[in-house]
Amino acid sequence: MKKLTLALTAITALALVLVLGTTDAAARKPIQRSSLNLATSPALGSEEALVTIILFYNFRCSYGNYVFDAFQSIGREFPGTFRLYFKHHAINRYNSKALVAAQAAMAAHAQGKFWDLAEILFRNRYKLSTKHLETYIQEVGMKVKPYKKAMSRAIYKSRVQREVAQSKKFLRGTTSCPVVWINGKRMSGYVSAWRLKRMLRTAAREVRGIRIRPLL
Repeated sequence: MKKLTLALTAITALALVLVLGTTDAAARKPIQRSSLNLATSPALGSEEALVTIILFYNFRCSYGNYVFDAFQSIGREFPGTFRLYFKHHAINRYNSKALVAAQAAMAAHAQGKFWDLAEILFRNRYKLSTKHLETYIQEVGMKVKPYKKAMSRAIYKSRVQREVAQSKKFLRGTTSCPVVWINGKRMSGYVSAWRLKRMLRTAAREVRGIRIRPLL
């Protein structure tokens, strides 16, 4: 279950993309921390990466497989250029399995296994029962006892709910899933590798020192 981790570590990429700039700090365009806190969010890639990408997503999203495949492809073609953050998004009272899966993912994050578990969850949106999740956490080598404690006490529930509200506010009420922002331009719904490449190429043009070969 390392394919996603390896690919995304190389890319540092996924769904809200904001150009942070070049190695020149004065050229950076920082994310508004007042409305979006990334400090404790799952992330891959160097903090010094020129482009930061944030994925707004929930694990019941219809496009999980497409998201996984698209970012694997991007990761191979744009190594070392991006930093990826994950934000929980569009989870409501009618989407209880997404909320449970999100809590499981944060329990995995606490054990340093977020991306390992996320890879499985991307592929299994219809298999998010308690038994399924317990199988997955063992597959990725998580410690069972701390996981069960976190889930039984709903330790991460309020955190996930706060993040969902934060994401909705940041996205100005958007509940589409997934949402990808690249240099202030939003992409939601079906995520193809081709669309991502086109948007990343446009974003890269705005960052001095990055060379990305033209799309065919």
